[in-house]
Amino acid sequence: MATKLNQLKVGFYGAIAWVFVIAALWLATPANLKPIGVTLWFLFLALGLCCILALIIDAAKRLFGPKKAEGRSFEPSLRQGVLLGLWATILLAMSSLRQLSLRDTLLSAILIIIIEIYLRLSK
Repeated sequence: MATKLNQLKVGFYGAIAWVFVIAALWLATPANLKPIGVTLWFLFLALGLCCILALIIDAAKRLFGPKKAEGRSFEPSLRQGVLLGLWATILLAMSSLRQLSLRDTLLSAILIIIIEIYLRLSK
């Protein structure tokens, strides 16, 4: 029951974030948004991506994972969704600033992998 409630919360927050992201795309340009607006746009994009990826990862684990894990927690999927969503948002932000290179992509991917390993082993 708690897992379903957490999934509904994550889905709701993700939907709200995507409404703001899409509304900003349709109604304004980056020049109109100013630096604080662009920063908020990237934050809402990160939130939306994190929520969507967490729900997709959890659904994939339920469909393709072992059937004995029915009572498992939503937290690992949420953690992985947050890490992947933040990674994608950071890459997009760096790309929009024309600061993205292959080295930056690899270093940030290694950082995300190290964080995931640390969080898995810390339990």
